[in-house]
Amino acid sequence: MSEAGYTFIVKTSDAYQDAGTNSYVYVQLTGVDAFTCTEWHKLDIPFGNDFEFGAVDTYHVKMKDVGMPTILRIKMKNWLYMSDEWLCNTIQVTKSGESVMFPIYSYIDDYFEVMEGSASLLQHEGNDERREMRRKEVERHKKEYDWSSVGQSLTGLPRHVNATSYDHLPRIFKRFTLRQNDIDCNRLKTRLVTVLGQLRNLFSPIESLEGYKKFSDMLQAEKAPSIEDWGTDEGQGWQLMNGTVPICFHACREIPSYFNVTNDDVSSLLREGMTLQHEIENNRLFISDLSGWFGKDDGLKYTVLPNAKRAYCAPAVCLLYINQLENMVPIAIQLEPNKREYLHISDGSHDWMLAKMHYRCSLTSYHEWISHFLHTHNIMEPVSVSLFRCLPKVHPVYKLLRPHLRTVSAINTVGRQVLLPASSTVAAGLAVDAVSLIRKGFKTFTWEDIRLPSVIEKKGLDIEKIPNCWYARDAMKLWKIMENYSHQILQLYYKSDQDVVDDLEVQDWAHDLAYEGIGWEDKNTRGFPNNFPTISSLVDFCTTIMFTNSVQHTAVNYGQFENYHFVPNSPAIMNLGPHKRGEGNIERILKSLPNPIQSAKSVAMAFGLSQFSDADEFLGEFREQWFVDKDAVKCQQVFQNQLNLLQEEIEKRNANLTKKYNLLNPSRIPISIAI
Repeated sequence: MSEAGYTFIVKTSDAYQDAGTNSYVYVQLTGVDAFTCTEWHKLDIPFGNDFEFGAVDTYHVKMKDVGMPTILRIKMKNWLYMSDEWLCNTIQVTKSGESVMFPIYSYIDDYFEVMEGSASLLQHEGNDERREMRRKEVERHKKEYDWSSVGQSLTGLPRHVNATSYDHLPRIFKRFTLRQNDIDCNRLKTRLVTVLGQLRNLFSPIESLEGYKKFSDMLQAEKAPSIEDWGTDEGQGWQLMNGTVPICFHACREIPSYFNVTNDDVSSLLREGMTLQHEIENNRLFISDLSGWFGKDDGLKYTVLPNAKRAYCAPAVCLLYINQLENMVPIAIQLEPNKREYLHISDGSHDWMLAKMHYRCSLTSYHEWISHFLHTHNIMEPVSVSLFRCLPKVHPVYKLLRPHLRTVSAINTVGRQVLLPASSTVAAGLAVDAVSLIRKGFKTFTWEDIRLPSVIEKKGLDIEKIPNCWYARDAMKLWKIMENYSHQILQLYYKSDQDVVDDLEVQDWAHDLAYEGIGWEDKNTRGFPNNFPTISSLVDFCTTIMFTNSVQHTAVNYGQFENYHFVPNSPAIMNLGPHKRGEGNIERILKSLPNPIQSAKSVAMAFGLSQFSDADEFLGEFREQWFVDKDAVKCQQVFQNQLNLLQEEIEKRNANLTKKYNLLNPSRIPISIAI
């Protein structure tokens, strides 16, 4: 058979310091028939240093003519007979001006084979060799990305990857070097030791609310913007719509029987002549109800306070109202159900200020361990593990979702060691034991809890009619952009619902995730689909995954330091229990709020979790070239254009706002959970 000239352009990763290799690298090409192969050929630049960290190497090779290759095989030989892995990003092969791309993005230590980068479904593969390659790849990955054993997994929580520490993670799950350096530099334990050493002699005790401002300034690498209106009802209402736990309320259809607020209590706060029932009918009343999460016999474990008593999260219920100035404001808070003496009304008093602090303390615990950890970090890890286990790299769903899911196991593995245990460095600064609250949340969790359109519908919210409800509006626009992108990509490969049904790989992924990742203990799949019957069902699932790992995690994570660095705005623990009406005064407020040591722990955690990294990839960047098909690349360009238009819309809106909301500006949204 005649020879042909092939050009290989080889990109070695710059994401990990050990990405390069000193081994000899040999390649073999296979043609369209999947059987006709070239000879093995060593890629080598004479007297050059090939395959170094971040390098792009070009090789011109004469090989047996097999046409345009569809399979690339790689073999490594170490001249020192020592293990020497190589992290290769891509290899582009060109013949007679025509090129094919082989996305790799994997460590290679001996032998590796990869199909050219065009996405395809198993049932559409044209020959047995490619089908067998896919089967073997999935078989290898189910061993490499094994589920945690029963003894390793925390009972009552979603399952995770089989790794007892960060060092034991599969290599590709580990952080890029830049992000790892960031974590090392700001590691919570190290930072807390430093902060506590600075504060011991400065703030003991804190004698005024102003003292917390001086205290918070010492925890900042850069001065964070203060929430100047934290003490106003308007400021608190804005945070409940756009802060770290956005739209944690639902439309009020009736006042709960255990919430003892009456018309007489709030008549001066409503529009003239209006009653609670009138304003319910006018869709101006909302309820934020934490009574189902906290309270007597709630099954939770609480932090031991300095006085040896247990901390307590009030089972608070808060009534919110769109007032005459078109601001959403809290107007009533009851700290104990069915106990009217714990009902507090907005009147500017110390009673009211303290009631808001108790409510926000409970909301902070709910935020950190339910809306943040459970609904993003925790629930996405089994999705990631199962994706890497069940889908080969050539699968379109793998290509679509891998960038969003690769990093979550790394931060969760660190979190299980540093943040979750009751003995952790930060635990004494938080009111409730993390695992006990997450476990309670997972008992009643369903898939619909993270699907934004379902959440908004269930809450009965008309987000366009709620003034200044920027999170929900921006988030829904992003949802629709991501849904359109997901649909446009997947319809390139699934031409009918039957194609989805016949895709054994994606159906295996659904089953593995539902029963091994979510329902691994009790077979309760919590609404996760165990199969995909239609294209629309798969599109919806992929959209939810993409959205949760990027938009939702950004919304509940990156605003933490801004919202929590001034402790009275949203305390993470209270040293005294809820007060009755008339018991509030500045002395009780200061005794209730966290002391300096407690504050240092919670604020340092908020700081550590709020940091961006130079390693972060943002929506629409596509640093890894997984899709190479021309039509798929066009879909990515449309996605980028839609994100750019939304960015312009958000920035134009913010230019006219006194209080801006920029958290969901697409250029600031990391695509994955990496911190």
